[in-house]
Amino acid sequence: MVTSAGRDGVTRGLAPCRAMPRPEPGSEPAVALLASTAGQPAPAQADPAAVKVAPPASGVYYANCTAARAAGAAPIMRGEPGYASKLDRDNDGIGCE
Repeated sequence: MVTSAGRDGVTRGLAPCRAMPRPEPGSEPAVALLASTAGQPAPAQADPAAVKVAPPASGVYYANCTAARAAGAAPIMRGEPGYASKLDRDNDGIGCE
């Protein structure tokens, strides 16, 4: 289930992509891309163990969900500044939902 705030965040994040031209199937850019990668090995996948996750920014703290909502920060996703497990009662990675 996606909250309206989550949906709005994804929409804002993808907005710049709408301005990008999209090649039609069989068009020169699409064919050129396929031809340039033909016969090449697939790109190496990142080792999940080697991926580093930046710690949340220090100094951002919400005493409770009421404070997070008042600051306009709710819902808070795991890894975002201000996220704390105490704000995520069902432990799904989304605090103050």
